[in-house]
Amino acid sequence: MKVVTEPPDGMRLNIKSSYSKLNDQDLEMCPHPAYKSLIYVLSFFHAIVQDRRKFGKIGWNVTYAFNESDFKISQQLIVLYLNKAIEFK
Repeated sequence: MKVVTEPPDGMRLNIKSSYSKLNDQDLEMCPHPAYKSLIYVLSFFHAIVQDRRKFGKIGWNVTYAFNESDFKISQQLIVLYLNKAIEFK
């Protein structure tokens, strides 16, 4: 038996899928005012990469699966850099 999960079709569903995997603790990880906006930008980017993958060579020259682990690492990097920005103020 083989189980395959595929990203939802469309930008809106992809963004909703990214946000559904975030909890309140994830959204409160950083006190910087730009944090929630940057999480939206990251979710938007993730949705674009997931949506363009279905077009194959027309969508991207080199395919790259920006998966959930990449999303989480990117979120942690945003927190790291924004916390450093707060420290240096």
